Amino acid sequence: MALRTVGRTLTVAGILAAAAGASLVVSPPAWAVGPVNPVVIDPAAPANDGFQVLVEGDVSLSGGQIGGSLAVGGDLAFSATHEIAGSTIAEPPEGVALYLQGDLAFPSAGSDAVLRVNGGEARVLGQDSFDPYDTGPGLELVPPGAASGSLPRVDVQLHEDPATLSEPLDDVDIAAAFGEYRVLSTRIGTCETTVPLTEANGTELERPLAPGSTAYVSMESGQTNVLDLTAEELAGLGGITFREPVPSADAPLVVNVSGSSFSGTIPQLAGVGAAQAPYILWNFPDATSVEVTGGAQLLGTLYAPNAAVRWASQSPLDGNVIAASLRHGGDAGAAGRIDEVPFAGLIECAEPTTEPTTEPTTEPTTEPTTEPTTEPTTEPTTEPTTEPTTEPTTEPTTEPTTEPTTEPTTEPTTEPTTEPTTEPTTEPTTEPTTEPTDEPTDVAAGGDEQGPGSDDYWSSGGGGGGTGLADAGGPGAAILVGGAVVTAAGLLLLLLSGRSSARRPNAARRP
Repeated sequence: MALRTVGRTLTVAGILAAAAGASLVVSPPAWAVGPVNPVVIDPAAPANDGFQVLVEGDVSLSGGQIGGSLAVGGDLAFSATHEIAGSTIAEPPEGVALYLQGDLAFPSAGSDAVLRVNGGEARVLGQDSFDPYDTGPGLELVPPGAASGSLPRVDVQLHEDPATLSEPLDDVDIAAAFGEYRVLSTRIGTCETTVPLTEANGTELERPLAPGSTAYVSMESGQTNVLDLTAEELAGLGGITFREPVPSADAPLVVNVSGSSFSGTIPQLAGVGAAQAPYILWNFPDATSVEVTGGAQLLGTLYAPNAAVRWASQSPLDGNVIAASLRHGGDAGAAGRIDEVPFAGLIECAEPTTEPTTEPTTEPTTEPTTEPTTEPTTEPTTEPTTEPTTEPTTEPTTEPTTEPTTEPTTEPTTEPTTEPTTEPTTEPTTEPTTEPTDEPTDVAAGGDEQGPGSDDYWSSGGGGGGTGLADAGGPGAAILVGGAVVTAAGLLLLLLSGRSSARRPNAARRP
C-alpha cells in the first residue's frame, strides 16, 4: 500500500499545488481619485483662486497674450510686448489680473517692450524691483530710477490705489496648491486606461504608435475617460479624430502623457472644438520639461505641476496652465494666445483594485477542471481494473496463478475471480468489463462501492486507508503545469501499486 499512499498523496499535492500556483496577474493599483476638479480642487476654497494660469516658480514672457489672469510664485521677466487680459469668466481675489510674489525683471535699457495688465489690478510683492507711478486710471511700473512714461514698463490699466500694489492676497497660497497638484497629477496618472486608439475601421492600433499615425477615439458617457500616450507617441501623432460621444461634462477626458520630458508638436484634433475644451485634461505626471514647438491648437488644460513648460507654438492653448515654471513665447517672437477656458470637468477613478486581469479561479473547487489522462484508473483494491490504454491488457502477472487459495485473502468480492488460463481471462471482477468504461470500476471489500462517486472515497477511511482527498482540501480549481506534472506522477504510482498488488494475490490484506 506504500505506493498507493504515495501516489494518492502526490495526486492531491499536485492538485493543490496547481491551485496555489495559479498566481494572480494584477494590474498596478490605481489611486482613488475624485470626483474632483483637479484645477479648483475645493470649490469653497479654490486651489487656483480663480487664476487661469498658475505657476509655482518663474515666468518669462516674450510676446503673446494670456487670456484671463496670471499668478506667479517666483519672478516675472518680459522681453517683448505682452498682454495679460484679465479674467472675464473666473473671479480672482479682489479682481486681480496679475499676482506676482517675486520681483519684476525688465528687459535691458533701450527696449520698447510693454507688459500690459488689462481687465484687473496687479499685486507685485517684490516692491524693490520697480518704481510705481500713478497715471490716473491706472499705474505705471518702471525700472528703479526710471522716469514715468519711459520704456520698458508695465502698464496696469485698472489699478486705482498705489498703496495696495504690494499687499499680498491672504487667500492665495501657491506653494500649498502645488503640493496638492503634484499628488493629484500622480494619482490621475495611474487611472485605468479606458480609451483605445483605433484605425478608421475600428481595429485597435499597435503600440507604440508609428510616427504620423492618425488615431480614432470615442468616449463613454457617465464616466471619466482615460487615454494613455507616451511622450514619443504624442510628438509623432499626425492627428486624433473624435467620434461621438465627444468629451463633455458627462464624459470628461484625461490624456495621461508618460515620460520625463516632451518636446514636439500638437496633433490635429478633429471632431472637437472650444465647447469640448473645458472637459479635456492633458496630464504630464512624470515630466519635468514640456515644450510645445508648434502644431495644432491644444484644446484642454495643460496640467504639468512638476514641469518647466514652454509654449512656443503659434497656435493657441484653450485651457488652464498649471506648471512649475512657464516660458510663453518663442525665440522668434510671439507665441499663440493662452485663452481663458477654465477646466470644468470632474475627474473620478475607481479605488485601487487587486482583481486579476484574466479572472483566474483562486480557490479550489470540488471538481477539477482538467483530467490528467484519458481515463485514469484510481481503484484502491488489490485487483487492478483493466489498464486505461487503447487495447487494455488483462494479464495481471507474467506467470498467472491458476488456483486461488482455500481462504482467499486478496479477493475483494464474495465470488472469487475466475482462474487465469494460458488464454488469460478478461473478467477482472464479478461484473466483467472487457473494455475501459467512462467511469472507472471501483470495488472494495464487502461489495461496497468506494469509487470517486462515493463519500468514503474522499475521506481517510476510503479505499486503501491512505490520505483522503477530503483531508487535503479537495481537488484544485485548475491543474496548471506544475500541478499537472505532480498529478500525473501520482496516477502512475497508483497504477504501479495496482500491478504490484496483483503480483501478490495470496498476501494478507491489511484491514
